[in-house]
Amino acid sequence: METNVMRLPSDSASSRVHASFASFTWSSLEAWSEFSALPQTDRTALLALAVALRTRIDNLLTETRATEDHVMFARPAARARQNAWLALLRRTAGEAQAMVSIRAGHSSKDHPTVREFLPKLQATITGKKITARPAAATKAASRLEGLQVAFPEKAELAERLRTVAVSAKAAVTASAAAREEWSEGRSRETVAKQRLRLELEKTHRLLGAQFPGQRDFVESFFLRGTKPSEGEEDEEEVEEAIDEGADEGEADEGEADEGAEVDEADEGDEGADEGEVEDDEVDAPASAAAPA
Repeated sequence: METNVMRLPSDSASSRVHASFASFTWSSLEAWSEFSALPQTDRTALLALAVALRTRIDNLLTETRATEDHVMFARPAARARQNAWLALLRRTAGEAQAMVSIRAGHSSKDHPTVREFLPKLQATITGKKITARPAAATKAASRLEGLQVAFPEKAELAERLRTVAVSAKAAVTASAAAREEWSEGRSRETVAKQRLRLELEKTHRLLGAQFPGQRDFVESFFLRGTKPSEGEEDEEEVEEAIDEGADEGEADEGEADEGAEVDEADEGDEGADEGEVEDDEVDAPASAAAPA
């Protein structure tokens, strides 16, 4: 069984591990294409392989950077805005409930008028799934306006609740769009990584055809595990650095599953039991402010 045969990184290795592996091959092709000891036809062939491989490396790195930027900035920003608006919606509903309780319910949340406004108290809104909360708040605002009991703050409270609901809905929509954009970007990165793997296999095959019977020479264009064919001056240090990168890559590869788990956690929170939420009612703040 042949041992000195090109082996690609594991499928589960990160995009950057693949790019680093391919970068060595690209650099080797460039280096050998500059050697006058080789016939010009061989040098030209090597240069053509280098150009094709570099294109695939650049494509992968472009998609990887875009995904990383989205994970680090765009997605968290959208989730944070959604969370902030939903928190404000909860506070606004709580303030309205407290005021209705004082003005029309004799300070009792169980008063029929308060229940007419919020049948399940704050759980009328907060017990809903995230995507349904803005609409529930809008309906509550209409019920508030329709209460038979009149008090000075009623119109203002209803308007505030409706306004916050509109902004919360926009934030929820934006967060869903950001999640979808991340998923599409991750898919493009995965495709780019697979195309790079195919380009490396093609490069290996064409090198074998260009230099028949010179297996060791062909294999020298590729890393053997983590090392060049001739070894390294500081092999242990290099191995440690590359191994760390591979570990990080495995974590990166699991981002899609992790992201799904986070979103599922969000959805789990959305479906909080309405009865339990009602028991957790709290008073709202006063304001929401060379060939061989």
